Amino acid sequence: MSASPEIATLTLQHGSWRAEVFDPRPDPLALGARYVHGCYVQQLWRGDRLLTTRPSRDWKPYNGEGLPEVFERPFTWDTALDGEEYLRIGAGKLRRKGNDWGPHGFQSAPLRWTVIQHNARSLEMRCADTLQRGKQTFGYELTRALYLHDAGLDSLTSLRLHVPWNQPLIWHTHPFFAQTDSGATGFTFPGQPQVSGPLALRHDGFWHFTDSEGVASVLNLWGERGPIICHLDPQLGGGRVGITLDRPLDHIVIYASPLAASPEPYLAHCFKDGEETSWTISYRWLD
Repeated sequence: MSASPEIATLTLQHGSWRAEVFDPRPDPLALGARYVHGCYVQQLWRGDRLLTTRPSRDWKPYNGEGLPEVFERPFTWDTALDGEEYLRIGAGKLRRKGNDWGPHGFQSAPLRWTVIQHNARSLEMRCADTLQRGKQTFGYELTRALYLHDAGLDSLTSLRLHVPWNQPLIWHTHPFFAQTDSGATGFTFPGQPQVSGPLALRHDGFWHFTDSEGVASVLNLWGERGPIICHLDPQLGGGRVGITLDRPLDHIVIYASPLAASPEPYLAHCFKDGEETSWTISYRWLD
């Protein structure tokens, strides 16, 4: 695989766990405009085994690697005229071009992150951004934190939104677990899942991806919190990772490529002006 560009990293270590975390401060534009830059885990190690990867061999900021997190739709895009700025929460300002609301646009203004605390096993970072649209001010304050513990990693997000109306937002994590084939990782879902797309139950009792690359949806999960259990590729050492969200799931998306399996739990929330909401996604080793 081609190496990532020269992006600085911060290291967390506890017991058998190590997390290499991108540091967006030296080059705020290097990580692109899709994922939240602060506390973006580039690599998660258990002993000498790297559990995470990237979905393609070459580094692309849009595709990412490790354990990125993302706010699915941009904030204030709907109020922007062509050529005007809008906010990507945790990634900076972009400039609208046509009807493509995705994180492909030109990053017109970088976002500055501050490290609040960093010790051997934990990291906390914070950013804020605002945008003036006529007489109305839109903005947010975002805090991200990572904690390594004996069983794995917790990732906390806290967001305060400033908006003149109730604003729905969708967030999800996009972990990339290493595999040697698109169907090598098995999944167990909470509740009574309704599956749409290239996922099938195999004789081992786990859901496996059936296409060479793409996405599938797991629905009928409202109210569930997990865990999503990832039965990792036996050719890479096997083992199980449980992914738990401390708020009710909206749905799950499964992305797979020949190199990576990505179970993505989605959280949907409607923010009131000035409301602060926090949630935690946990990755725990189960074997």
